[in-house]
Amino acid sequence: MSCAAQHVCIIGGGFTGMSLSILLSKAGVDVDLIEIDPKWRTDGAGITYNGPALRSLELLGVLDEYKQHG
Repeated sequence: MSCAAQHVCIIGGGFTGMSLSILLSKAGVDVDLIEIDPKWRTDGAGITYNGPALRSLELLGVLDEYKQHG
């Protein structure tokens, strides 16, 4: 993955914002991730993890940790 941008700002620390932050960081992009909720936590709104979601977690490099804590 290559990116012309050297620095990006992502608004929203949900699943998509965090995933994009991880992928861009792995591509060498400097990322600022901004979340408005001062009590941001890892508790989600109930996401179903099916095959595509698990493949995405694997692509992000967090599948093994997810399996340990999920």
